[in-house]
Amino acid sequence: MHPLWFDQLVARGPLATWTATNVIVGALYVACGLAVAKFFAIYGLFPTPIWLPASIALGAAMLGGVRVAPGIFIGSFIDNYALFDPPFHMAAMISFGNALGPVAGALLMACFARAKDPFGTLRDLLAFLGFGVATHAAITATVGTLALYLAVDLPLGKVGQTWSLWWVSDAGGTLYFAPALLLWLMAAPRRGQRGDVIEGVVVSLITLFATLTVFTEGPWQHFVRMEMPFILTLPLSWLTLRFSLRSAYTLFTAVVAIATAGTVAGGGPFNMAGLDRPLTALSVLLVLLSSNMLLIATLLSEQRKAVQASRAKSAFLATMSHKLRTPLNAIMGFADAIKSGLFGPPGHPKYAEYAGHIRDSGQHLLSLINDLLDLPRIEAGRSELSLTAVDLHRAAEETIATMEGLATAGGAVIQVDGRTGTAVAKGDARAVRHILLNLLSNAVKFSPSGGRVTVATAGGAESVGLTVRDEGAGMSEDELKTALEPFGRIKNSESLRQNGTGLGLPIAMALAEAMGGELTITSRKGRGTAVTVTLPPFRSVLGV
Repeated sequence: MHPLWFDQLVARGPLATWTATNVIVGALYVACGLAVAKFFAIYGLFPTPIWLPASIALGAAMLGGVRVAPGIFIGSFIDNYALFDPPFHMAAMISFGNALGPVAGALLMACFARAKDPFGTLRDLLAFLGFGVATHAAITATVGTLALYLAVDLPLGKVGQTWSLWWVSDAGGTLYFAPALLLWLMAAPRRGQRGDVIEGVVVSLITLFATLTVFTEGPWQHFVRMEMPFILTLPLSWLTLRFSLRSAYTLFTAVVAIATAGTVAGGGPFNMAGLDRPLTALSVLLVLLSSNMLLIATLLSEQRKAVQASRAKSAFLATMSHKLRTPLNAIMGFADAIKSGLFGPPGHPKYAEYAGHIRDSGQHLLSLINDLLDLPRIEAGRSELSLTAVDLHRAAEETIATMEGLATAGGAVIQVDGRTGTAVAKGDARAVRHILLNLLSNAVKFSPSGGRVTVATAGGAESVGLTVRDEGAGMSEDELKTALEPFGRIKNSESLRQNGTGLGLPIAMALAEAMGGELTITSRKGRGTAVTVTLPPFRSVLGV
C-alpha cells in the first residue's frame, strides 16, 4: 500500500528515507501523545479515553511497513516514561505492543486487500476496519493489559475492564483521524459528483458552526437535545457524495475534535442528558459518522466502477463482432480457395501462402479468445500461480526472441538493459512472460518505424522490476485511464488501426497484483510511454 511518491523517495536513498521516516514518526507520536494526555488530564481523565497517536502509528505502518516499527516504539516509550514514570520493562512491553499492533494490522490488511486505496472497495474497507482498527487495537490492548498485570499486580477482576477501555481508546483514536491522514498521504480523493466549491465551503462552515453551538455552553443549551449530534451525518454524507471522502473526513476530524473538547469540558447534549459516561456516547457518534462516510464512499466507488465496466463491455461487444469476423472470414476464405483448387492441383505456391494466412488468422483469433477468458479468471483470483525465482532479465531476453517477427514487421528495434542475476523476483514464470508479451506487443505496435523499444531490469532491497519504454505517440492522462480499464480502447487514429481487445494492460496489471506486485505507467503525448512492473525480490523470501 505504499504510495508512489514514497517508493520514489526510498529508491533515491533507502537508508536516509527510512531514518527520516522513523524520526518523524517518533516525534509525531511523542508530540501527539503528550498533547492529548495533557488536555484530558486538565479535566481529570487519566489515562486518556481516546489515544490519538494510534492514528499516527497505523498511518506510518501502512506507509512504511515493518521498518517504521522503531519509530513507533521509541515514540511510545518516551510517552510512557513522560506520562506514567513506569518501570523500564513495563514501558518497553507496552511500547512493544503499541508498535506490534499497527504493524500487524497493516500487514494483515496488505494480505487481504486487493488495492492500494484502503477505501476503494468494500473488501478493502472491511480489511481496514477489521485489521487496521479492531485487530490493531486488540493487540495493543492485550500486550498493554498483560504488562500492567505483570508489573503492578493488576487484580484479575479488573483485567477485562482494563482491556476493554484500552481497546476502545486505541480503536477510537485510530478512527479519529487515521482515514483522513491516509487519504491525504496515500490515495487520490474518492470523488463523488461534481460539486461547486462555494457549496462545499458553505456546508462545511454551517456544519462547524452547528457543532460549536451544540457542544459548547451558552444560553442556547436548553434547546439542545441528545439526538441532535447524530444529524451531523447529513452534511458529512452530502460532502462525501458531492465532493470526496477526503474532504468529508477532514471536516469530520474537525467536528469530532470540537465535540470531544466540548464534552470533556462538561458541555454538549451527552452531559445534559445525565449519562454516566458521556464520552461513550460520543464514541458511538464517532463510529456512526465514520462508518457512514466510509461506506458511502466505498459503495459509490464500486457503483462507478460497475457503470464504467458496463459501458466498456457494451462498447466492446459493439466492436468485437467485427474483430472476430475478420480473422474468421480470412480463415474460411483461404480454406475455401484451397479446397476448391482455385489455382489447380496442390503444389501451387499460392496454397502455401494461403496456409500461412490461415495460421496467422487463427493465431490472432486465439489471442482474442484467450484475452477474453484470461481476465475474468485472473480478477476472480482463480489463476494458478507458482511463485518461484524468476530472473526478469532472462525472461525479457526470451520473450524478445519470440517477438522478432512482429518487431521486424513494425520496423521497431528492441533492446534490453540490465544484467542476468541482478533482478530476481518472486513470481510465476508464465505470468511474467505473459506480462512481457502484452507490454512488448503494445510497445512495438505503437512505435513508429525505426523506433526503439527498451526493456530495462533492475533490482533493489524492497522490490525488483522491469520497465518497457517506447517512443510512440504517448497518452494523455484521460487516455491512460481508458487504457487501464478492461476493454478500454483509446479513440485515436493510431490505436484504431491496431487489432486487439483492449485487455492487454488490464491483464498485465491483474497478473502483477496477483504476484504481490504492481504496474505503473508514465506517458506523455508525443514522448512515448513507459510501463513499470515491480515485484517482490526472491531473496526476501529466503530471508537474506
